[in-house]
Amino acid sequence: MSSTRYMVIADMDHMFSKNFEAKMISLAQKKLLQDPKTVLVYRIFEIADDVKIFPQTKNDLVLLMKNDTAKEFRKPYRGHLIPRLDSWFDAPENPENDTSIQFYRKQV
Repeated sequence: MSSTRYMVIADMDHMFSKNFEAKMISLAQKKLLQDPKTVLVYRIFEIADDVKIFPQTKNDLVLLMKNDTAKEFRKPYRGHLIPRLDSWFDAPENPENDTSIQFYRKQV
C-alpha cells in the first residue's frame, strides 16, 4: 500500500526533468479532481551513452535532439510515436512548476 496519493510507474533508468515532481503533483491535483480515473503519461526519450550532462529542461533536450544524442524512445516502433512533439517543444516551460496536457484520449 502506498503512503502517498500519487504514484509514478517508471523504469529504474528513467531520469526526470527539473521540478518534474512538483509539475506532476500540480497537474494531478487539478486533473484528478475533474476525473479521478485519469492516467497521466509522461514522454520518454533515449539519451546517448556518451552524454555527460543530462538534460534538465525541454531546451536542453532540444539541443541534444538536434545533435542526434537524444531521440524519441523506440522511435522506429509506431506504438511509441510521440504525437505533436514539435508543438510540445515549442510551448514555453512554466516557471510556476505547472505543466499542461497536450492531448487527452478517454479510455473506456
